[in-house]
Amino acid sequence: MTAIIKHAKLVELLLRKSRERQLAWKETADENTFQVSFPKSSVQIWWTEDGVQVGLVNDKGETVDSFTNYDLRMLINTLRNDDPFAFMVDGEYAAVGTTSDAVKELYHLARRTSLGADKALDDVLSELAG
Repeated sequence: MTAIIKHAKLVELLLRKSRERQLAWKETADENTFQVSFPKSSVQIWWTEDGVQVGLVNDKGETVDSFTNYDLRMLINTLRNDDPFAFMVDGEYAAVGTTSDAVKELYHLARRTSLGADKALDDVLSELAG
């Protein structure tokens, strides 16, 4: 499996788990950078002028791999002629819209989770209703 296909699979799985609120995204010291940690590595996501960047960080804190939403879009444009983004995850095809949209959605979910946006929104709605 090529690196770009692994990147696509990583985005799909992170997006699925983030939608299900199963990942503990946290803020980092860098503005607009969010991280989810695993036992031996972490994934960071941040917004740049070049798009949304995803980085894989090893247990020494080194960024060992990274890609942007545009890197994945180039893959899908090449392989699927701008068709919806689809690939195999756990033996099944998973469609998540265009690659660029999937990475952007992942960024926004990571940001909302780490900043506690849902709790803040629930608090305001409760105050307004009460």
